[in-house]
Amino acid sequence: MVYRNIMMLLFFIYGNTLYSAVNEVIPGDYEAPRIGMNLVTLYFSEKTMVGPYAQGEKLTSDHVTSRITALKLTSTFNVGGYTVCPMVALPYSVTKSNGDTLSALIGHESSGFADIIVGATGWLMNDKPNNHYLAATWLFFAPKGEYTPQQLLNIGENRYKSTLNIGYVQKLTESFILELSPELALYGTNNNHLGQTLEQRPSYALTSILRYNQTSQLTLFTGFQQNYGGETYLGGIAQNDPSKMEKITLGGYYYTVGGTQILIKYGKELATRDGMKTSDDVLVRFQWWFK
Repeated sequence: MVYRNIMMLLFFIYGNTLYSAVNEVIPGDYEAPRIGMNLVTLYFSEKTMVGPYAQGEKLTSDHVTSRITALKLTSTFNVGGYTVCPMVALPYSVTKSNGDTLSALIGHESSGFADIIVGATGWLMNDKPNNHYLAATWLFFAPKGEYTPQQLLNIGENRYKSTLNIGYVQKLTESFILELSPELALYGTNNNHLGQTLEQRPSYALTSILRYNQTSQLTLFTGFQQNYGGETYLGGIAQNDPSKMEKITLGGYYYTVGGTQILIKYGKELATRDGMKTSDDVLVRFQWWFK
């Protein structure tokens, strides 16, 4: 039974990066920047997960806390008449398990730099006057983060990973804007997971966001996200652990007189049947523009 409980934690441990879906969609990010614009983005995130759960029953009163700081650099180019934004991000994380049961099963702490993220977003439709956009984001995660193969709790994943997101933005009224973003995530093989190979089927996510522009400087938003995690294979043996998770978010962002964006977002996972449950997910983000 203990061995099965450890396997139930795998999806959480390997999804514990900066994002809930592998690439967490931030409201407003699919509005294309002007050509020649550079962006510097600083993230501060704290996530608390409780459990694990088995068939809806909470097995322990323990929890895991993850504090993440990340720096992202983005540039904007005109490529054949299309707006393209390449980016690179470097996260740093301190993740701790709290409670005797979880600490014994997955390890007490993992800290250091996480896997490096590189990628780009390209806009197929860029109608700024009507706030109508269609874009695609490709991200590649390189296994450069801190990794200890003898424990489950890790910052790095020791495997390559890639995601494809589509972002669609449609103005509903002068004040309300709808965003939709499906995601596909593909996973490489971890060849040293507790001395065995770990493989994972593709995972999927769908994020929907409704934004309300209260003023030219202040925007409020709410969102709903559905996640479908792919089954894992340990040493070639299926673990029968595909997961399904739903999450709600709310928050807002504000543009200062100098043009800095300050964003605060809170997320909470809904009912969990198996694995760990996100009880609190807080993100604070600062973003600056310059040429």
